[in-house]
Parts: sequence; C-alpha cells; structure tokens
Amino acid sequence: ASPVAVGPATYLPAPANQSATVSAGATDTAAIAYSAGGTRSAGCGLGGKQTGDFHLSTTDGNGTTRDFEVIVPSPYDPSTPLALAFVFHGAGGTEASAKSFGLQNAPGAATAGIFVFPQGITYQAFGVGWDDSCGGRDVVFFDKMLAAIESSYCIDAGRVFAGGFSWGCDFVTALTCCRGER
Repeated sequence: ASPVAVGPATYLPAPANQSATVSAGATDTAAIAYSAGGTRSAGCGLGGKQTGDFHLSTTDGNGTTRDFEVIVPSPYDPSTPLALAFVFHGAGGTEASAKSFGLQNAPGAATAGIFVFPQGITYQAFGVGWDDSCGGRDVVFFDKMLAAIESSYCIDAGRVFAGGFSWGCDFVTALTCCRGER
C-alpha cells in the first residue's frame, strides 16, 4: 500500500506478514503501523458506546492513573472496523498540543478512525514526557489504552497507528522496538 501523508506524520500500512513499518521525517515526527492481519477487535458488535470528544483514564506501569483524550466519529457503527491512531505530544506538551497537530482533521480521517491523545507525566528530571524504555511505565500505559479501546470499539487491528512530535516521536520509535510484533 502507498504511504499516506497526514500533517507531519506519514502512515505506512504494514504489508501482510510483517510486523511494523516506521517513517520518521526531518520534522522530527514518526509513525508506525502495527499489522495483525486486519483482524477485528473484541469491541466489534458492541453498541451504545460514547462518541465525540471525551476523556478516559487507565493506569500506567507504575500504577499511576493517567488520562487520555479520545475522539470517536459520530455516527459510530459498531460493525465497521475503524483505524486507531495514537498521537503523542512532545516534551512539556499536553493532550491539547497533540490534538493541535490536526491529524484527525485530514480529509476523511474523522469518519474513518478513532484518535487517542495520551497525556505524558513528569519523567525523572526531564519534565513532562514519556518513559521510552521497553520495560517502562508508558509502554504499559500504551498497552492498557489499546486494550481499553479495542475491547470497547470496533477496531481493525491491521490499522493501528502511532505518531508523535519530538519526545512523542521518540516514544513512537520505542513502541516500534517494544511492540512492533503487534
């Protein structure tokens, strides 16, 4: 499949039987496409789910409750698998700054996918950002956000993406290394 440029990120659908494809550009952004053969998530067929722009929370690898903003298209059809895109802010950023990148505003994106904007927290002495080690708290945070969305909404597991700016880009690169098999 052809790369699709969306704002500062390029989405590269992973070919069949390959785990992940990464694109990083001169603007210090990155995107990853996880490939799971296009399987449907457990949330397919479950109706009555919240749509629009709202916040959810889960815990990270240290047990800290963390917030993430979610945008689900309205109307939402629980029988139609959607793409899922995680957008990670840079150092000192917020969910709002990640949302301001505008990936959800690309033509057709708002109706074809669910967008997730996680909130980083202070990491060591570096300020607000991401623990980008494979055994770190934020990879577990990602796993739990992914599980929560996939169990509640109809997601095409072959179209799960992550993009980020600056430190968010570093975290997406870590996800490639730590979770590329997904």
